[in-house]
Amino acid sequence: MSKHSTLFIKNPCVWYLGAWCLYYLQGTLYSVGSPLSRILVFSLIAVSLYHAVLLFSTPGKPLFFNGLNAIVIMYTFYGLLLLLTDGLATHGTQMTVNSLDYLKSYYMTLLPIYSCYYYTRNGYLTKKIYSYFAVAFVVVGVFSFYRMQREMIEYFALNGENREEVINNSGYVLLSIIPALIVLYKRPILQYVCIGICLVFVLLSMKRGAILCAMVFLLAFIWHKMKNTKGSRKLAVIMIIGISLYLLVGLVEKELSTSDFFVARIEQTLEGNTSGREAMFASYFSYYINDAGIIHELVGHGANGTVKILGEYAHNDWLELLINQGLLGIIIFIFYLYGFWKATRRRSIHIESRFALTTIFLIFFIQTFFSGGITNSIIFSSSMMGFALADGFREDSINIQQ
Repeated sequence: MSKHSTLFIKNPCVWYLGAWCLYYLQGTLYSVGSPLSRILVFSLIAVSLYHAVLLFSTPGKPLFFNGLNAIVIMYTFYGLLLLLTDGLATHGTQMTVNSLDYLKSYYMTLLPIYSCYYYTRNGYLTKKIYSYFAVAFVVVGVFSFYRMQREMIEYFALNGENREEVINNSGYVLLSIIPALIVLYKRPILQYVCIGICLVFVLLSMKRGAILCAMVFLLAFIWHKMKNTKGSRKLAVIMIIGISLYLLVGLVEKELSTSDFFVARIEQTLEGNTSGREAMFASYFSYYINDAGIIHELVGHGANGTVKILGEYAHNDWLELLINQGLLGIIIFIFYLYGFWKATRRRSIHIESRFALTTIFLIFFIQTFFSGGITNSIIFSSSMMGFALADGFREDSINIQQ
């Protein structure tokens, strides 16, 4: 192990991940949108960009980085073009959005992959250090949940609605934390407790897409544990999983018996109610086929094209790309997905690295169809992507600098 990785306070990765945690604690420790949050996000993006440039031409990286490079370049080009043409505000048919948010949202999700890969390959991000942060992520996620819950209840109160239960978008934050908890595989009790906490809050968020993805992870996790646990430990794993599922089912039954809002969300799902998404998707696709024109079909309407032309974001990565970047964007995105999938198939990496990448890929791919998978893959899952791509679970394979 690298000697500098043991010097916690002098480890640049500790400061990097710590700053991300502090950023996501805005609204809890300090006000949302404060100068501190702006300084943090600007600094973190700058550091991540530096690592992206540093790794851009570095040999020996997984094929995944070819796709990542391509998609980052695409979003950078379209984002800068947006700033040159629209300025700091994009005026759509129904809403006005901050033009800087376009680059910011994609940079915040994609660039940390470079940084965490760099820190892992160079011995700064080890299993031990990442284990500390995985637990810290859960704490940050819970604070994020309660902050969002409070803000949504206050929002409805200002509009004359007295609500105690709301749809909480931080469900996707808790969902993104779950893959990071794979690093706790040698501490199974702590791992199950942390995963259980995240699953509970994903369920309480009432976000049906997040709940679906969490259930996919849970099934994959149970299969992975059953397949790879040997001997007497398998019985212990079966018992712990059984108790965990019993408690989870008990929570669902409690919500069904005490929460009319939860029951209504379940009934909407069973009735095929997609909150208008199905009609929205159909209209966006119809526009692309019938009204976009050949140039816009090929290269799109540019960043925030969905807002400018159709009034709001598509909530679907494929349609967002079709309208904004056209066929070019779809081709680059498929190339990115191909590299991502190939990364999950590498037999030379540690089994936990492969499992982490596989679960992140599954969650990401499912989300691309209804909630914007790219921008939901925030630091918590992006850090695990970089860690697993560098095969951080097998520390003897890491190129540690002295």
